[in-house]
Amino acid sequence: MSSQNQGFKINDIKISCSAHATEDIEKVKQSMLHLIPEALRTSLEFTELPMDGHVGNPIIFLELKITQKRKITDSLTFLSEKLDDLAKETISEELESRIGKDNCLYLRFNKQDAFNEILKLDNSDNTIKLVIKFIIYKADDNIIQQVLTAHKLIM
Repeated sequence: MSSQNQGFKINDIKISCSAHATEDIEKVKQSMLHLIPEALRTSLEFTELPMDGHVGNPIIFLELKITQKRKITDSLTFLSEKLDDLAKETISEELESRIGKDNCLYLRFNKQDAFNEILKLDNSDNTIKLVIKFIIYKADDNIIQQVLTAHKLIM
């Protein structure tokens, strides 16, 4: 059964982060890659957008976008395996505030922990942001929760 027949589809997963002038951009990229399965790490390309910070300091905005169904599924499985029970419980408890009106699930991960291959939720500013975009075809207030439960991302 296709996901569209189930009333939803996951359109994409975006992983983004800002690399500040004081940071090694390659280490920031490595941290971001630790949020996806190793097999996918060489198949995705970073988008780099140079920007200026509040006081004119250079910042590079980095983004990875996963759009292929198989890669999305593999990435969700990977996240499920890497997140500990406390993180899954936190997402579950905060689910309503983590889902935007745009049907996106918003998660933030500690950049330094991700570099060390540990996925730890973090709500500070200097984090790696992961956004899962759902396309909802039939009205069901709990469809995102059901999908996340099926993928073992929440408890």
